Amino acid sequence: MASSTHEFATDKIGWPRGRWLRWRHRVPASFGVAAVLVLVAIGAAWLAPYNPYQEHVTLRDALQPPSLHHWLGTDQLGRDVFSRILFGGRVSLGLGIFAVSIAASLGSASGLFGGYRGGWWDHALMRVVDALQAFPTLILAIGITAVIGTGVVGVTVAIGVVTIPIFARLARARVLQVRTLDYVEAAHAVGASGVRTMARCILPNVAGPLIVQASVSLSFAILIEAGLSFLGLGVQPPTPSWGNMINEGKEFLEQAPWLVFAPGGMIFVTVMTFNFLGDAMRDRLDRAGPA
Repeated sequence: MASSTHEFATDKIGWPRGRWLRWRHRVPASFGVAAVLVLVAIGAAWLAPYNPYQEHVTLRDALQPPSLHHWLGTDQLGRDVFSRILFGGRVSLGLGIFAVSIAASLGSASGLFGGYRGGWWDHALMRVVDALQAFPTLILAIGITAVIGTGVVGVTVAIGVVTIPIFARLARARVLQVRTLDYVEAAHAVGASGVRTMARCILPNVAGPLIVQASVSLSFAILIEAGLSFLGLGVQPPTPSWGNMINEGKEFLEQAPWLVFAPGGMIFVTVMTFNFLGDAMRDRLDRAGPA
């Protein structure tokens, strides 16, 4: 009995410390991997050993397996897969970051304004958000690219539009919790304007969850881009992206599986990294509480 009680007490005392240790290792690790992915994408032109667009159509150069000369083999046109992975990361990550930035800016602003003002402003903005959420995400993205056109610009706008409702609803929900707190009422009492109150009192307490959501939404954006490109509605060849590399390589899956596994593995690693980073930051913010 004494041994059991001692184990229980040790577990109760050690649990917060164990959680802290897990977070302490998770955040730097996730942030480090994410930083490496971004830096590699930025430096793709210097790191790529070959020109990712240069084609060699001889039988000797096409579909070579991984080797010391071509670390991830070559594709059906003799292009170095490793070099195309690096440049594809620049496209996929850059597109995702830009699309999420657009969605976070527009969605957060609309949710912040609607939640603070209330009334018909709030109802009008939320009905627009409801209309966007009424469509399945991928179907809406396909429809937007069909109207705007394929390519980097079309995919960026499509991903940004379908991601706006996530930020709008999250920002609005947080504002509804914060706007009745004492320090917001105090700001009203001293005559602070609505814009100043939102910027100085409400936004700092809403920004944390939005930053976490941005990390998770970046993973979502990369998956949507890969799906659109796989369907031929996203980034168009010869510009490499991880999605259209899988689309091109699926025809040679049995003969050259590295054409699919290499970009698919990069999508997996990138999505998992930003999801872990978002989860770790959320745990930290939950313990820290409101500002």
